[in-house]
Amino acid sequence: MGGRYGSYIVFGGCSLFFIFSSLILLRTIWAIGNGAEAYAAVLEELLAGRTGAERRRGLGTEVPEGTRLRGLTITDSIAVVDLSNEFESGGGTLGLTLRLAQVACTLDAFPTVDGVRFALDGEVVEVFSGDGLIVDEPVACDDYTRVSGNGTGDPRPDSGQG
Repeated sequence: MGGRYGSYIVFGGCSLFFIFSSLILLRTIWAIGNGAEAYAAVLEELLAGRTGAERRRGLGTEVPEGTRLRGLTITDSIAVVDLSNEFESGGGTLGLTLRLAQVACTLDAFPTVDGVRFALDGEVVEVFSGDGLIVDEPVACDDYTRVSGNGTGDPRPDSGQG
């Protein structure tokens, strides 16, 4: 879905993942940038939170207010996202799992990202300490299907058919 614009890559239909009744829904945005720059711009939109319209529709986020993107690298199709330590605070196990899913699904939507690793304040995380969630390998959106969707690998809820 991307196209070239000068030396930049234009990504149409980039997905941001938010929460609705423990299911992840999305907002589609445009991103213009060069590789990791474009991915970082999309992630910044996610960290900025919901729009007023999304709030009115009941969409939520488990990403704690004040979470900042400190860096993002892509190497061998693995994104390493470095977030401020606010990302780990509050929400319990389900909340932390959902926020990991929000970030993983947002980045995994890009065709050149096959997995996501997390770092907090520059240190790669293998276990989110307070909740014991192990993330010692790259994760992808499909890893969160049980908490985020309809069991099909698509994190969006069922269309109501069936």
